[in-house]
Amino acid sequence: MDTAELLALLVKIIADLEQDVPNLPRIQRAQKLLVEYEQYAERHSVRSLYNQALELARAAGVASLEELAFAATGKATPVSADAAHKRVIKPKYRDPQTGETWAGRGKAPKWLQRKLDAGQSKDDFLI
Repeated sequence: MDTAELLALLVKIIADLEQDVPNLPRIQRAQKLLVEYEQYAERHSVRSLYNQALELARAAGVASLEELAFAATGKATPVSADAAHKRVIKPKYRDPQTGETWAGRGKAPKWLQRKLDAGQSKDDFLI
């Protein structure tokens, strides 16, 4: 390739680039959206796996993955340094429809309060 051909090629490349410059913000935005979508898809995948595991645990009569880990190991699975110092309190009440549990301490959860308001007794939900 001689100098004239190389120069003509460079002029063509520059002209092509100048045509693409107005599209650069759209290209950058599309790239950003693609990255955000990939991050969303990864988070959604993790969330989906967690929800599937939680459904399986509930189907087995366990209200939470933490409770499942406790049942499997006999040890609490702390999620933070503060949680490591807290005692695990076994649940006393379970909603047979959803598998949600309550240890009987503090304010009654909404699911139990709705049942009590409907005339059922706490004893109906003892584990």
